[in-house]
Amino acid sequence: TNNLASGSVGLTSNAVYATRLKQLRSLDAYYIGGKDLVYYGEGQIGLAGATRVCVLDPSTGTETVLIHATTNAMPSNVMNVKVSGVGLGGPMFLYVQCEDGSIDIYALQADGLSVGELVKRFTAAEIKTLLGGVPFKSMRSFEVTNDGQSAFFSADGADGLYVVGTQPRKRGTLVTIGD
Repeated sequence: TNNLASGSVGLTSNAVYATRLKQLRSLDAYYIGGKDLVYYGEGQIGLAGATRVCVLDPSTGTETVLIHATTNAMPSNVMNVKVSGVGLGGPMFLYVQCEDGSIDIYALQADGLSVGELVKRFTAAEIKTLLGGVPFKSMRSFEVTNDGQSAFFSADGADGLYVVGTQPRKRGTLVTIGD
């Protein structure tokens, strides 16, 4: 096979998919239900009077809107869209992290193409407290482990990678970047 990991890494334009979104953020691909699915969100709230989170099935070229929130329901621009629980045999979750640091967590259906109810919402203030009171204006980096046990954050101007988890740790873990 010829893919990005082998076969001389020769990139070729294979397709262009139309989207309903005005500004894409956080393209993340997951193998769910026997196919690759790409998740992304609206990068600038208010462009269309609402913000959306979508999934693209490249095998069919179909974009599905998972979340269509009014401007008031989504606190700021979507920065990251992540999935946990893939291939673990239990529930999967869709994480929508906004620029202000807030995170909404939804139940993700087994096919990866639709969401259930909002399971948990963390406000920006709750995230700041969770990170030990670190002040930030914009939170643009977020990742969650597939088992959903740990999350990683970094904010604009931060000199560290903040790690939080479901298991209690010392007052907090800070991995310093650089010297």
